[in-house]
Amino acid sequence: MLLFLGLQGADATLAAAWGVLALGAFGCASCGMLDLQRPLSRIEWGMLGVVGACALSIAFGVDARHSLQLSVPALASALLWILIVRARRAPSMALHVVLGLLLAAVAQLALLLLAAQRAPGTTAPQWVAGAGAAWLVVPNDVAWIACVLPLLAALARQRERAVLAVALLAYLGVCVLLRSRSAALVALAAAALSELLAAVRVPQPRWRWPAAFAAAGTLGACALLAFASMRARLQLWTAAWSIFLDHPLTGVGLHDFVIVYRQYLPDDAQLVDPRLTPWPHQLLLEIAAECGVIGVLAALILVAAVWRQAVRAPFAPLHRRVVAGLCGMLLLALVEATLLRQWVWLLGTALCALLTLEAGERDKGKQQE
Repeated sequence: MLLFLGLQGADATLAAAWGVLALGAFGCASCGMLDLQRPLSRIEWGMLGVVGACALSIAFGVDARHSLQLSVPALASALLWILIVRARRAPSMALHVVLGLLLAAVAQLALLLLAAQRAPGTTAPQWVAGAGAAWLVVPNDVAWIACVLPLLAALARQRERAVLAVALLAYLGVCVLLRSRSAALVALAAAALSELLAAVRVPQPRWRWPAAFAAAGTLGACALLAFASMRARLQLWTAAWSIFLDHPLTGVGLHDFVIVYRQYLPDDAQLVDPRLTPWPHQLLLEIAAECGVIGVLAALILVAAVWRQAVRAPFAPLHRRVVAGLCGMLLLALVEATLLRQWVWLLGTALCALLTLEAGERDKGKQQE
């Protein structure tokens, strides 16, 4: 897992990452290291529902070939889940997953900064295009790293807040360089939420309520700033909703929003952003437009299963940080995330797998007691 996730950091090593994943899956299955007989969990049933909804949308969509060509990350995420959650003997699996995500984040930030240094007179989108960093297509894509920053604090064990603060400041510097407000707001919100969870769940009278109010205030400010200028997104959201109303059952097909959305937009003179935008910048509306009611129901069932797993007490440090990362992804789902991005599939799968591993460790501890 460490090698596969780490190799996701650059386009040049992406093919090697897929090879490592395939060889790892084959080797584990051949050696009997995977427990494929254990009953499916609620999250796994939810994932199967999402896969079924996607299959139906592809079958009845406007361009099945286009949908399938862009569905490789979904296949990779399924293999990733099996290798993490179904491994028979993997006491350090959680550590490998966290380190792999952090390694990919460091690699992508380094490539991005090198691209900016090589071309100082160019713009942020050109730096992203020239970085050769996997998972980064537009500057806002760097926001996925905000969802793994809390995991870095969990590894520290001691001085968690100091480690998180230093990492957050360095990351915010990159966001300022890229002029990506969404990426900065998600990082602040995820860090604030992590501290809010700690303040509410851990009895520390001296700073508990002041920290809770400060974190809640930060979350509120992030929400207000995120929705302060959404005119361009509102047009895309309206188009996605209109597509859903025209194709309510199975949608227009997975990843096929880009094929049809132009006809639902106003005239070019009325567009806030005339550029081609292959996703509506709102994940639930994207699922509704591309997979219909069936896709929305499947997604909500999966989210409910993850939520049920997330609220199981007690909150260990890693568990709390993983929940904060998942909430960061939820914020991104409201304004940026798309099923077209590899990081949405793989990061979401890795975080849900970490949540499941943590729950499994707690259940084993209770049984031993």
